[in-house]
Amino acid sequence: AMYLAGSREEYAFIHDGTSAFAIDSRNPRTRAISQLQSRALMPTGVSPVQYASNWGILNVDNLLAIYGVHVDENDINRLKDKGANIVVCPVSTAKLSMGIAPIMAYRRAGLTVALGTDSAAASDGIDTFEEMKFGMLSQRALANSLKGNPDLLVAKDMIEMFTIEAAKALGIDDELGSLDEGKRADIIAI
Repeated sequence: AMYLAGSREEYAFIHDGTSAFAIDSRNPRTRAISQLQSRALMPTGVSPVQYASNWGILNVDNLLAIYGVHVDENDINRLKDKGANIVVCPVSTAKLSMGIAPIMAYRRAGLTVALGTDSAAASDGIDTFEEMKFGMLSQRALANSLKGNPDLLVAKDMIEMFTIEAAKALGIDDELGSLDEGKRADIIAI
């Protein structure tokens, strides 16, 4: 599992060598330590997904790419080609002002997309129902800003992302994630 393409700052640091993560050699307060910053890491001109791919980091089985907010079509295709699974955390990415992950674009590309809660430190709690509700509403708001007639997530999609899709992303869908004979399951009624 790795956090990937979460914040604008991460993107700016990897792509341009800028953002709060960079050590500015022009700044008198940071000039002395600027030489400690590896030139191999600065700036690459590529996205965080491309950068991770260039280093072979995406070449693992069952990769869980967490967040995946700042991606483009090439990044999505690369993640698909590498067999990555996406874990989106709508509440924490909103709280941390990261943005909104393109869930529908991931799903259209055929990626497994699971819904996560991140941690209580990043989202003030781990309420799965709040995550589903907020995730669906934020995707609808995002879809409304797109041209054409976009697909909309519905409650069934969100429940699947928290159950069977999450189990697929973890590689345990043969044991969990749906109410099927032979699987371990808890049943709730809503």
